[in-house]
Amino acid sequence: MPTEKENLYCKEIDQVQNKLSDGCITAHPGFDAICVTEYVLETAYLTFRQHHGPLPEDQNKRNRFIAYRQFVRWCWGWLGRHVRVIIPACAVSSIRNTFPAADGQFEFD
Repeated sequence: MPTEKENLYCKEIDQVQNKLSDGCITAHPGFDAICVTEYVLETAYLTFRQHHGPLPEDQNKRNRFIAYRQFVRWCWGWLGRHVRVIIPACAVSSIRNTFPAADGQFEFD
C-alpha cells in the first residue's frame, strides 16, 4: 500500500481478527463468498444504487468499490455516514487482483 498507515495486516485490526481463527482473512471462506463473488457484488450494488444512485460504468471499478463496502460491513457492521476505516492490505490486494484496473492504477480506490 502507498502509505504506512494503509499497510496493515489483518491480524493488526481487532474487528478483522474477530473473524479469524488462524491465518489470513483472505483465506477465510467468507471472504470469497462476501467480497469477490460477482453475483453477490451485483446484488449489493443494486441495493447501493437504490439508496445512493449509480456508480461508474467500469465493471471492475464498481466491483472493487462494492467489495470494499462488503468487507467493511462484514467485519465492522454498519459504521454510519462518512465513517471510514482502513481495510487490511491483504484484503485490498486480493480485491484488486480479482477486479484489476484497466490501466493498472488504483488512485483513490
